[in-house]
Amino acid sequence: MKVVVFYNKSAGSSPEADEIRSTIERHGHHVVDLIEKNRGVERLFDRASDLIVVVGGDGTVASVAREVAGHDVPLTVLPLGTANNIALSLGCDAPMDELIAHWARADVRHADLGMARGPWGERRFVEAVGGGLVARSIAAIDAQPLDSSHEPDHRLELAIGGYLNVLAQLRAIPWSLRLDGARLHDEFLLVEVLNMKSIGPNFVVSEATDAFDGAFTVALAREEHRDELVAYWQARMAGESARLELEIRRAAHVVLDAGSDLHVDDALFAWPESGSVDLRIEPGVLHLLTGPVPGGSADQRREARSDARV
Repeated sequence: MKVVVFYNKSAGSSPEADEIRSTIERHGHHVVDLIEKNRGVERLFDRASDLIVVVGGDGTVASVAREVAGHDVPLTVLPLGTANNIALSLGCDAPMDELIAHWARADVRHADLGMARGPWGERRFVEAVGGGLVARSIAAIDAQPLDSSHEPDHRLELAIGGYLNVLAQLRAIPWSLRLDGARLHDEFLLVEVLNMKSIGPNFVVSEATDAFDGAFTVALAREEHRDELVAYWQARMAGESARLELEIRRAAHVVLDAGSDLHVDDALFAWPESGSVDLRIEPGVLHLLTGPVPGGSADQRREARSDARV
């Protein structure tokens, strides 16, 4: 295949661009362009290709996914980030050679994206939109950024500690939602409208979430879920398996009428002074070559990720 590579080099032992090119071409493909992140995603279609390969973490993958949505050229992922939630959801959590070898027999699947519209404009999202615990934790981590020179597992551990600290001070606040027209009013610690099952530091909010089913999973945590959330993050800090059983709804159209500041994937937005935030599913707009290792528990995938190095 003719391949365009979009590459975001991370710290530490990440492969160099020439190494990525040679690995892909060793499997019989031709790299027609290798675009480093600072050149911009708008360059992705400068050269005709059969496949777009994004090499990086969740933020890089999401930026490319938003750009290629609606195009016929499929996308696949070679993960280099800290959490790699998107790669995990797509079965792209394996050594680079194994992922590239799988391309010749991989199926093209059509994944959903979400569209968030608010007074600040509109933005496609890949993972989730939400408020409460996750948005507050993103803000706390942004205020004291993690050292990119640390190994991914250490950065994950620091992020998990950040979530525990935020949760200790978090209070449930009133939210007003419409889920496919059905109104819901209550106080929540967490509201997450999910397109993929995990966000942030491999925070598996709902294992039932499927990016290919044409609907969002809406996860809700009330005050009564606080002890469960604390136990989840404490288990994660100890390196133990953990699973949440939050309140789960499904909807293809979600309207947030009242709540707290929001994250849209990893970007933060202040709660609008007036108006609502409208979230709609865009079914099947992203063409993907999925990886060879779908399924498995979140903990098994986290263990496998430590071996997914070039």
